[in-house]
Amino acid sequence: MTNSSVSNNTANNAGGMYVGPSSVLNLTNATVAKNTAATGLGGGLFVDSNVSGQILNSTIASNQTPGPYSFGAGITGGNANLLLGNTIIANNTVGNAYNPINCTQKLGNLGGNLQYPLTRQGGGSDDPGALCSDGVIEADPLLGQLQSNGGPTLTMAPASNSPAIAKGINNCPATDQRGQTRQTPCTLGASEPSNSSANQDTPLNRSGWNVTASSNAGSGQTPDKAIDGNPNTRWSTGTSQTNGQYFQVNMGTTQTFSKLVLDAGSSTNDYPRGYAVYVSNDGQNWGSAIANSSGSSAVTTITFPTQSARYIKIVQTGSTGWWWSIAEFNVY
Repeated sequence: MTNSSVSNNTANNAGGMYVGPSSVLNLTNATVAKNTAATGLGGGLFVDSNVSGQILNSTIASNQTPGPYSFGAGITGGNANLLLGNTIIANNTVGNAYNPINCTQKLGNLGGNLQYPLTRQGGGSDDPGALCSDGVIEADPLLGQLQSNGGPTLTMAPASNSPAIAKGINNCPATDQRGQTRQTPCTLGASEPSNSSANQDTPLNRSGWNVTASSNAGSGQTPDKAIDGNPNTRWSTGTSQTNGQYFQVNMGTTQTFSKLVLDAGSSTNDYPRGYAVYVSNDGQNWGSAIANSSGSSAVTTITFPTQSARYIKIVQTGSTGWWWSIAEFNVY
């Protein structure tokens, strides 16, 4: 399996994938994320003990085994004949705090693997007794959300300061899961960083921008309040969040950017419960969404491959009784 995502699946055991006896498993540029083994083991992968093959430049992250006796949320099973290389196994969670978090067996080592966390909530550590391979890097890979970062499948792009960047050892694929050319040495996991702009932390000048929205809460909460430089004013929908609401910006000229920040200010519950981001050069033809995900706090940061466009539209895809509000909207 190459250039693929296995995500958001749930089963009693083997939430993401089960690999049976005597099988050969080959994963390259794969993201196995946000899968759940509800009562058993193997949130991401459940692999029989005599499986062979290799897992190369893949990301196995944010899977869970929440049952009180459950563990091994990343990979359960396997052996030294299943080789692990340039792979991130991180941020998986377990219900049993005293047993291995990410892997139950040590796999064969191709080098360049990263594992996190290693400290168990119940005390003790996965190091050295439950490492996914010899020689793992023990660090937080600083992965982004599971979302569209370009390409046809969902990925979890590492941040620009991730310790996974340029740590690939051998056999790096020419491209990542998104089809983007890999740097040399390659980044561990399925995706290279989604943003390469050196100026991604400098917001664009908003002078002359025009902002519209599907609705607002009245004269004091119009869309322009989201770009007035005053965090104490805001745009709000004035109604509960529903699918199809939108916030649209005309930047006046074509701009190059790779990140949006939506800050709800003091309205901390008014973040988008779901969103899809579109860009356009004419305000009429929008194409496919460049990012899809959901907010989880007052500040929603959305990253994606660098775009050049004049218009940005954020469409609400979630629902809640809370309004959708933006006190400050910035583009980077």
